[in-house]
Amino acid sequence: MNPGIADTLRHHLHTQRTKLETYLQILEAQEDVILHGDIDTLEYHMALERDAIRDLEALGRVIQPMRDILPDLTAPELDRVYDRVVRQHQRNRELLAQRREQLAREIESIHVPRGARSIYRQRDTGTMLNVVL
Repeated sequence: MNPGIADTLRHHLHTQRTKLETYLQILEAQEDVILHGDIDTLEYHMALERDAIRDLEALGRVIQPMRDILPDLTAPELDRVYDRVVRQHQRNRELLAQRREQLAREIESIHVPRGARSIYRQRDTGTMLNVVL
C-alpha cells in the first residue's frame, strides 16, 4: 500500500464527509421550509443543494480512482452520514409530493363563476339605441 495515496485518500474522504454533513444540514433546513410553504426560501435551498451536489460529484471523481487502488480503506463514518443524507433526501421528496398534491386539490377547489366572463356582462345596459332627431 502506498502511504502517500492512502493519506491523500483519507484526506479526500474526510473532505467528502464534511461536504455530506453540510448537504445534510441543507436538506434538514429544506424540510422546515417545505413544511412552512415558503417558496422563495425553498428555491434558495434548492440552489444550495445543487451546488453541494456539484461539489460532491467533483470530489467523487477524484476519490474513485484512489478507492480502486485501495479498496480495503474504509470510511464507516462517511457511510453513516451518507445513509442519513439518503433518508433525509427521501423524506423531503415525500413532503414535496404531499405538498404538490395538496396544492392540486386547492386549485381544483377554486370556483370560477361561469357567467361573468366580462366586466360588462353584469351591468344592466340597454340593447337598443335611441336616436333623437
